[in-house]
Amino acid sequence: SPMESAKDELSNKLSLIASMFKAKYVLDNNYPGWNYDEGSKLRKQYVDFVKETEGITLKEEGTHSGLETGIFKGALQELEKRFIAFDVETTGLNPKEERIIELGAVLFENGQAVQKFNTLVNAEVEVSEFISNLTHITNEMLENQPREEKAYKMFQEFMKEALQGEVLVCAHNAQFDMSFLKKTFDRLQLTGKICYVDTLQLSRKYIHGPYNYKQGTIAHYLHIKNENAHRAYDDAYVCGQILNHIVKGSFQ
Repeated sequence: SPMESAKDELSNKLSLIASMFKAKYVLDNNYPGWNYDEGSKLRKQYVDFVKETEGITLKEEGTHSGLETGIFKGALQELEKRFIAFDVETTGLNPKEERIIELGAVLFENGQAVQKFNTLVNAEVEVSEFISNLTHITNEMLENQPREEKAYKMFQEFMKEALQGEVLVCAHNAQFDMSFLKKTFDRLQLTGKICYVDTLQLSRKYIHGPYNYKQGTIAHYLHIKNENAHRAYDDAYVCGQILNHIVKGSFQ
C-alpha cells in the first residue's frame, strides 16, 4: 500500500536523520566552525525529508508498544478551546542514539495556560559540555532526578487525553520532538496516539514578517518574552503563545 511504501522509505532514511538535524540546527543557530556548503546540502535533505514524511504515522509494525503520531489537518479554530504545547530538551540531535533530559508541557484553555508539567529526566547518559552550555542542564542537576520509567509515568498522567488523541498537541519543529518521543516510547514499551500541529510550519504559512522562523525570532516578532530559552517548560509555553496568536490571527 502507499502507506507501507512510505514507511519503508522512512525506515531507509532514518540513518540520515542525525546529519539532517545537525544541519538544521547549526544553520539556524549560526554555529561556528560548520562548513556552510556542506550544511546547506544536508539542510536541503532535511527539508525534503520533513516534506516527504509529513502526515505519516510513525509506528513500527509487529510490536505491542509505540507512539502513533499524525499531523492535524482540521480547522485551526478547533484549537481555540484546548490544546497542549510540548517541548523536549535532549542530549543531542539523533533520536536513535540520544536521550530526552527534560520534558515540558502546558495545557492551554481558551488562550490561557491553566496547567503545566515539567521534569528533568535522568536518562543515565552523559550530557556534553555543549548541551550543558545551551540548555544550562548539567550532569550534576540530573543525578537525583527521576529516571525514565518514573518520569514518563508522570508524563503519561499529564498527557493522558493527548495520548488518547482527544486533545491536540503543538510543538515547534514538531518532527524533532515527536521523533524523540516515539523512540522513547518504543524503548520503554509505552503506547499512545498523538495528533499534533507544528508551529514552525504554521508560522511560515501565516506569519509574514520575521527574518527567520526560529521560535525565538517569532516570539520576539510577536512580543512574547522567554526568559529561559532552551528549557522545555519555557519553550513549550512560548510555543503555545505563538499558536494562540496564529489561531486568533493577531499577528498582522
